[in-house]
Amino acid sequence: MLIEAGDELYSFVHLTFQEYLAATYLRKSGEAGGMDVIWQAVQKDHRYGDSRWHEVIRLLVGSLEQIESQKYLLERIIPKHNHGSLARIIAQQNHDYYMECAVVAGGCLLDSVDAAEEMLEQVIESLLRAAANANEVESLRKPLHILRTWQEKEPENRAQIGKSAEKIARGSRAEQLRIALALTLVSLGWNDEEVKQVTPFLYDISKRSGQVYATCLLSHNRPAQLLLSTAEQELFRTVQNWFCLESSYTNFVALVLAALSSTVRADAPCPSFAQFLNCFLGTGPFLLHLSTFLLCSSPIDKGQEEEARFLVQAWDLARALDLDRVRDLDRVRDLVRVRDLVRVRDLALALVLDLDLDRVRALVRVRALVRVRALVRVRVLDRDRARALDLALDLVRDLDLARAGGTFWQRFLRDTSLYSPTLDVLCDLLGLTPRSHWWEALRLRGLPQVPARITLTNPQVWQRTREAFEQHRATDVDCLHAATQLLFDVWLWMVESHNEREQSPFATLVQLTREVESPALRIAHCLRDIAYGNEARIDDLRAMVQSDQPDYRQIFEEAFWRDPQESEPKALTRKQRRR
Repeated sequence: MLIEAGDELYSFVHLTFQEYLAATYLRKSGEAGGMDVIWQAVQKDHRYGDSRWHEVIRLLVGSLEQIESQKYLLERIIPKHNHGSLARIIAQQNHDYYMECAVVAGGCLLDSVDAAEEMLEQVIESLLRAAANANEVESLRKPLHILRTWQEKEPENRAQIGKSAEKIARGSRAEQLRIALALTLVSLGWNDEEVKQVTPFLYDISKRSGQVYATCLLSHNRPAQLLLSTAEQELFRTVQNWFCLESSYTNFVALVLAALSSTVRADAPCPSFAQFLNCFLGTGPFLLHLSTFLLCSSPIDKGQEEEARFLVQAWDLARALDLDRVRDLDRVRDLVRVRDLVRVRDLALALVLDLDLDRVRALVRVRALVRVRALVRVRVLDRDRARALDLALDLVRDLDLARAGGTFWQRFLRDTSLYSPTLDVLCDLLGLTPRSHWWEALRLRGLPQVPARITLTNPQVWQRTREAFEQHRATDVDCLHAATQLLFDVWLWMVESHNEREQSPFATLVQLTREVESPALRIAHCLRDIAYGNEARIDDLRAMVQSDQPDYRQIFEEAFWRDPQESEPKALTRKQRRR
């Protein structure tokens, strides 16, 4: 039980022995002096607020034979709420100290201490208040762990948590506290209906918190329209486009941002057509972006294997694409179609845009930095950190290649170093408060929803889009879905998924949409034709990029093919002539 740690110095083999003996010593000291002596020892230096003493105090309370003795200690340990607001209590005491007291009481409840079960409402309320007022994610997880463990022990425990949460919500006018309380229940695994019954505040879409929740976290019956403000949507687009071109990891962050800021029904494609078009400026980012979406998408449902059989091959191709090859076009020589498309695309962009990828990256980066200059906590904006995250993401991809079964996304969700910066970016862009509660709720509910929100690789969306054109009822949104699917077909052709045009999984859609008057579809068809070797379409592409029509201008400006601040095409041409 003891080992020699030095000259006449010994330590316990395991800390549990020391904790048990310390608890026993404290209990025996009370046999002569009573509970006052025990309490004096427990409160010395505020030991019950010190995490190192948690197990000792739990063992001590559990070892007391009289329930009155147990209650004597717990009544003094459990934080009090009947003498002023919690805010005043926390102002008088360190919040970490408050948190540790609630956690000690919660631990006694998990240990089935009789007194803790008699004081059930007080213990649960103290845990919920501690969670709702947590300032850091790690602090939040302590009461969450106890509450989650306890609610899973018995079915009726869930009802008690709801009762205590409702009591706290009714008694508070603090908006941030009610938001934190609702997000705490979300992090405990409660569904939307359960949370709404306890505190409906988070579901009011007229409020900022309700809009963010409905966009990023609502599981079912999500709104058809994006509830973020126009400025926030523009900010998201700018940052996503920049991230798509920067690095492997930031490309991945762009995917998450696209999924968590989109609608889940067929109202809008995910990723957006403009985001795809932006990636098309660089063949490496285009290959990588599509590969990332494939790796993160949901597995094929049973019954869809035949219709989506080419996706299995596409997933294999996505996994097989070496990231170094993707980043360095000189090392993609074995993909002949990629090399041919690079030549044709560069020719087209040189004629049409008079810019290169480095200029686009610089333009997007400058505009993005201007928009996020106040977001000092966006960690992936640091290039050194981005490179480290690239290596981490590469490792996960390599493990995915070597592993049979499972998904890339499941491995991502288990790697703190990968998902933490992603959540930091999302919280920073939306300015979410209380940050720790949004962060944890997004981790536990938002991130797991990402694969299901990717419409690009959803066979049901393909079928729905195709049927809309076959039945002559296609909407503008159907046109956007079809356009993104045609760009996906470009990716499949580039990685040699098929050898003939007729073998394309979207061959029928191509025929159905060829004559449709939609700017997005006309652009997608033009790029697809160029990818398949029709260089004559370069003039058509030039005409569309330089068009004065608002629909074309908006698409190309969102994709950074045109600078929104630039002059009209004629003025730009004069400037070029002066050069």
